[in-house]
Amino acid sequence: MKKLACLCVVLIQLWGNCLAQQPEISLEKAERLFNGLNLSGSRKVLLALLETDTLPAKTRAGALIYLARQNWKFFRNYDQAARRLDSAVTLKVLPHRSWLLRSRIEREKGNYSAGLMAAEKTLIYAQSEQEKINGQIAYAATVYDWSLFKLAQKTAPDSALLRKGAQQLENILQLIPVHAEAAKLLLGTAILRQNGKQALRAWLSYFHFVSADSANAHLHTPAQTLSKIMPRWKGNTLSAWETKQMCSALAASGFYTYAALAATTLSQKAIRSDSSLLAIVLYADYLKTVEKQTQEYYRAVALGQGEEKEFVQALEKNSIMLLEKLKLPQKGKFEFSDFLAVMEPRFGTAGYLGKTSAFGGQELALGHVVNRQTKVVHQYGYEGKLTFTQLDLMISNGYKTWFTEVAGNGGWSSGDNIVQIRSRYLDEPAEAWYMIRDSSTRSEKEALIKNTLMDPAVTDTAAILEGLSAKLRLDALDQLYSRLYEQGVRGNQLRAQFLTTFEKLLLNASIFAHEGRHSIDQIYFSAEFEKASLAEREYRAKLSEIVFSGFPKFILSMLVNKIGESGHGQANRKIIKTATEWLSTHSKQVAGYKSSQEPLKQIYRLTAEQIKSCYQSADPLFEGISSR
Repeated sequence: MKKLACLCVVLIQLWGNCLAQQPEISLEKAERLFNGLNLSGSRKVLLALLETDTLPAKTRAGALIYLARQNWKFFRNYDQAARRLDSAVTLKVLPHRSWLLRSRIEREKGNYSAGLMAAEKTLIYAQSEQEKINGQIAYAATVYDWSLFKLAQKTAPDSALLRKGAQQLENILQLIPVHAEAAKLLLGTAILRQNGKQALRAWLSYFHFVSADSANAHLHTPAQTLSKIMPRWKGNTLSAWETKQMCSALAASGFYTYAALAATTLSQKAIRSDSSLLAIVLYADYLKTVEKQTQEYYRAVALGQGEEKEFVQALEKNSIMLLEKLKLPQKGKFEFSDFLAVMEPRFGTAGYLGKTSAFGGQELALGHVVNRQTKVVHQYGYEGKLTFTQLDLMISNGYKTWFTEVAGNGGWSSGDNIVQIRSRYLDEPAEAWYMIRDSSTRSEKEALIKNTLMDPAVTDTAAILEGLSAKLRLDALDQLYSRLYEQGVRGNQLRAQFLTTFEKLLLNASIFAHEGRHSIDQIYFSAEFEKASLAEREYRAKLSEIVFSGFPKFILSMLVNKIGESGHGQANRKIIKTATEWLSTHSKQVAGYKSSQEPLKQIYRLTAEQIKSCYQSADPLFEGISSR
């Protein structure tokens, strides 16, 4: 019996060791691989999950929806995507997500009635305000695309559907005045309806302007033009001259597709006879072609089939053709950078074609200037001057943005010139609001925190950092909300002020504090800056980003779960190390700190002021100031 017992113990130990050696199989692992641009690795994990007999229904549904998205987006296998979504729906745990994706797939296929039906299902199953908004967006987007299809077929769009779609979007903007996707879609829908007042409201909302007079300097002129003409637009009430002025103003704000759409109310003869209006239409056609071409190239890259040379040649060919149609000058050998230099003064076109640290292959960033300003930044007694440019209405924002749809290029810098991709920041205010005020979203984040950061059994660093990020973020947003509430702000005004304050804090951190530090380092410490590694440069900029943001806990939340081998990833790793070292030497100052628990799991215990103090003391610039 003793030998048998020993044998059982040995077998149990061996079985336990085998389990410990097995690779992680979870939705979180699949998502991490996917966000790391590893499509095949993500699919392997998802397929392995579905082979698990004891898989919880919610996890199984999540895996099916994730795979369906990949079947649709990357493999264009609509039937298999539909079957997976049907299977997910039968599990009755994530019906909203299933029907939301189904609506998008049907819309892309051109099955607009099926897309509308799926969107209506999302509204039936919506369990939160955010889910309801997602369903309303899906419905309005299907109506808009269906209307464009009908126009292309020389048939009139369904006015009742357009009115309903517009009302869905108006409802969203009543709740979230800065909801970019709703505002953008409402502008297009209002143009189709020839409803100028609605179009103006949408345009102002998209750019977060209270009125035309509050527009930034770059968009001041188009704002004034639209505010004078659009309120008079109802059906065919505008003269040809007014319509042309309106189209030019839409184009000047980067909305070339909508400008060309508004121009369809004029005759082809009227368009051809006006060189500026014809240029807008030709340029809008070019943008559509390049967008489709670039997306197909990215899809091929994801499948290991992309040909960089062919993509670049096709892009250059289309660009040369546009220059010829517009009768714009070409000098010597064609380079895409030369094309941008010619196009920016006339169309506000800006971006790049090349390779980045986020993606080693050729990728395209192509958008339009919607804001440009100069700002002086002060840090530790040093001064840096920045030229800040916002690009928006992107045709492409690089491979990673297209691949993940949740991450990617936020901008770039060249000397003191800082470029921000505005669209990468537009969803974050609403997402921040829902994280703390939407019960479903908040519950998900709290469950994540409980199952990773707060679980003593969890030792996986990636999982801990994911939970830490969520905890820091949730705490920071709760504090922002409480601060506004304590000031007496209530109701819709509280929501609006939360959204605009959050947006300003994020811009101040990511652009003026972070990029301002790069500028200061290059001006005052140029030799040291040149010798420093990318990781060290970014680490110092992130120190300033945290200290000078006015939002240290939230900024830290954005950095801790983005470690890796890139310059940014290594800098983020050092940011975490700085915090754990500070915790170890200042533990008595930290409320609730437990010496029995590893410092990494207790970073969230730091107050905003302690976080600021931690990273300020680690900064060599601060050390220089304090030693004077």
